[in-house]
Amino acid sequence: MQPYALDAAFAAADAMPAERVTARYAALAQKLSNLTELNAAQVRGTLSFHEALRDQIAQDELAGVAVRCWPETFLKRDCAVCASSSLLCDDGIPATCEADVHGVLSALLLQGVGAQATFGADLVAADVAQNTLTFWHCGLAPLSMCDPSFAPRGALHSNRQRPLLMEFPLKPGRVTIARLTQAGESGAYRLAIGSGEMLSAPMQFSGTSGLFRADSGAAHALQVIMQEGLDHHFTLAYGDFAEALALFAEFAKVPIIRL
Repeated sequence: MQPYALDAAFAAADAMPAERVTARYAALAQKLSNLTELNAAQVRGTLSFHEALRDQIAQDELAGVAVRCWPETFLKRDCAVCASSSLLCDDGIPATCEADVHGVLSALLLQGVGAQATFGADLVAADVAQNTLTFWHCGLAPLSMCDPSFAPRGALHSNRQRPLLMEFPLKPGRVTIARLTQAGESGAYRLAIGSGEMLSAPMQFSGTSGLFRADSGAAHALQVIMQEGLDHHFTLAYGDFAEALALFAEFAKVPIIRL
């Protein structure tokens, strides 16, 4: 793991050639129909930071990045980093917010057993009667996870009212959930694994979110999460990878938590 100073990344973003940022803006405007309605300078702040991250990733051959986004990107760059993470995840480079290194490691484990794009999300709602869980984050899910019945759009951060975030509901399909965690008194690594169906449902929150039905049931998954004191972030990927992850955990002698 290699730490980097945020201010150095901000300086690289400030020095980014305007034509690179313009090209990224034009490409994204083809995918987000309302992009031109958002504050252009702030959107370009997000995209110049994205280009700076891509340069650092290429230069140092990084497998993923965990960005401390709160509050520095808002205070020092007047923008959000979420859309940058979304774009990186769609390119197969795990990118998490809130400096969540374990989120990146969880994503790399999923990709190591065959997953493609990943999404680091919070569990924000549970409806035991309906047997559903809602996973959400500000707006960093990759565009490839967008429900095809919905036109994705750019959005403002719900707290700071700054762009650029992605906004859409997650598409239906089989999903695997993973979290490499040190939660617990011993601090030893364990791997939480879950699986189920992402349901076709209206967008429940601003940003990116999905309504999930766990194979084990919402009540069981919620009970395990609470009893084990798991972290608030979970990594999602489309596809069935639970047993492959379990085989890895057995090989690596990492205890499993079944969600």
